[in-house]
Amino acid sequence: MRCNLFKLSAVTATILASFGANAALYNVYHYAPEGTDIHTYGVAVKPDASDCWSATNCNDSDATVNSFVITMETKKNEEGFSYRDESPFLLNKGYYYLDFDDSPTEDKIIDGFTSYCNDYLRYDADYCKDNWAKEQSAGYTLEILDKDYTNLNSSLSTGSFSISGDNLVVNYIDPTTGKVTGNHRDGDAYRNVAFSDSALLSKPSDMSDFRASHAWKRLGNYTVGSISRENARDPNDSSSKAAVWIGDGNSATVSEIKWSDGASSSHSNRVVPQGGARDIIHSGDYFAVGYNSTDKELSVAAVFELGDMSDIANANTKYVTPYTDDEKYAHSILTSVNDNKVAIGSVKYRVNNNGSYSNSLFYVPDITAGTLSSTPFSGSIFFQSANGKAGAINNLNEVVGEIDYQQHKEVGSSSPRAKRAFVTVISDKTISKAPFKNSAYYLDDLTSGSDALTDNNQYRIINATDINDASVISGTALFCAGGYDTQAINSTCNGGATGSEKLVAVKLIPIQGGTIQPRPVDQVKVERQGGSLGWLALGLLALLGFRRKQ
Repeated sequence: MRCNLFKLSAVTATILASFGANAALYNVYHYAPEGTDIHTYGVAVKPDASDCWSATNCNDSDATVNSFVITMETKKNEEGFSYRDESPFLLNKGYYYLDFDDSPTEDKIIDGFTSYCNDYLRYDADYCKDNWAKEQSAGYTLEILDKDYTNLNSSLSTGSFSISGDNLVVNYIDPTTGKVTGNHRDGDAYRNVAFSDSALLSKPSDMSDFRASHAWKRLGNYTVGSISRENARDPNDSSSKAAVWIGDGNSATVSEIKWSDGASSSHSNRVVPQGGARDIIHSGDYFAVGYNSTDKELSVAAVFELGDMSDIANANTKYVTPYTDDEKYAHSILTSVNDNKVAIGSVKYRVNNNGSYSNSLFYVPDITAGTLSSTPFSGSIFFQSANGKAGAINNLNEVVGEIDYQQHKEVGSSSPRAKRAFVTVISDKTISKAPFKNSAYYLDDLTSGSDALTDNNQYRIINATDINDASVISGTALFCAGGYDTQAINSTCNGGATGSEKLVAVKLIPIQGGTIQPRPVDQVKVERQGGSLGWLALGLLALLGFRRKQ
C-alpha cells in the first residue's frame, strides 16, 4: 500500500529558520572499493587523539581526511556464523543449531538457522524460515557445501595490508605501525586463525584438538583473543577459552584462561563452555574484557584480572553479576574498555523483554571494582526492548553502536525493527568536548544541517563500529545516490524504489562550530473533509515531527 507522506514545505522551512541556523556536527565520507552493488561495512578506525572539535580542523585537506584510516569489509553474503565469534550466535549451545549429522544440505542449514530464529528472535515462523534464515545462512551454505571461502574481503581506506587470507577480518589498527590484528581462513583445515601485525600468531603447543583462534586487540607486546578446541564429548562442537599471546607471530607464546570451577565440556546436553577476550588495558595491572563460562556453562560478560601477566592461565575472572541468571539471559559480553576503566557490552535476553528477545546495552563504570555493576544506557533512544550493538568506547567516554530505531513489537512479527547508529557519552561526561556529550543521539541527527563539506543527505547511518579519541567514527550507512527524497530520518530513496539504497562503509569526521538539529520525521498525511489546514497548523505539524533527545 502506498503511503502518502507529509513533506517539509517552503513555509515550514521558513518557520524552522526562525529557530536559528544550524550546522552539521559531522562530515560523512563513504567508501565502496568494489562498487556500490556489493555491500561494504565500516569496521574500525585507527586510534588518533587530535582535537577535532576545537584545536584542529580535521577536514581541512584530503591528506588530513585520509589520515584517519578506517578498515572495511565487502561481503557477498551474510556469513551466518560470524567469523569473529567463538560459537554460533555466541550461544553455549550454538553448535546444536549447525549440526547436520555429517551430511549437510542447503535445507538442513536453513532449518538450523530457522530453529535459532524461532527460539531466540521469535519472529513470525514463516518469516524466520523464508526470509531471515535464508538470508543469514547464505554465506555459510556456500562455505560448507561449495568450500567457497571468498565471501568477505577486507581493506583500508588508505594504504594496504601486509597480510592476506580468505575471509580476513580486522578488529584493530595499530596507531604507530598501522598494522592490523584479526583472523582469517587457513586452508580447508581451520575456519579462523589469529594474526597480528604481518604474521599468524602461534597456535597452542597442544594441537591435538585445535579448532580455531581469534585475535581482537594488541597492546604493546600482548594480544588478546581466544582459542577454540574440539569438544571432548561431541566432535561437531567446539569449546573456547579467552587467550593472551605474548610476542609476535609464530614466536609468540599463548596462554588460555581457565573457565570457572565446575564448567565442563563433557556434558551431554550440547551446552559447551565458551570464553573470549575482546579488549585490554593497562592500569597498574593488566585487565582484559570479554566473556567467560560460569559453572553452569553460561557465557557471561567478564573482566579478566591479568596482573603482571606472569600467570595468565589462572587469571581471576570477575563476572557482571546481574547476567549470571541462565533462566533470563542467553549470553552477555563486554566488547570494549577505555583507559578510564569504563567498559561497554550487551546482554541477550532468553525471555520476552516487552516485545522483543532483545540484545540490550549496558556499561560497567569501573572494571576494577570488587563487584561489577551493570548500568543501562540512558536516553529516550534506549527504550526497554531495544536491540543494540555495543560498538566501541574511546578515552573520552564517547560511545558508538547500533540501536533499534523503530519500536513496534517484534515477537510474532514479519518485520524486524529498522536500525540506526548512535553516539552518547557515559559515566563522567565532563572529559568530552563533543557537543553531543549531554545526551544520546542518532548519528543521522548529527549529520543534518548546513556547512557540511559532503552531501550528508545521501546517507542514513545504521551502525557505528568504532570511535577514536579524535571523535572520528567508522560505520555503515544506507546510501542513496544524489540524496534522499527529503531531509527526514525515515525518508524514502527514489520514491521507495526497490534496490535504490546501497550499503557503504562510512567515516564521520567532526566539524568545528556545529550545532545539533535533529532530522524531521516524514509523517503520514492526515486527510480532512470540509476544510484545509492553515499555514500555521502545517508548520506546527512539521515541527512536531522533530524528535527531542533526552
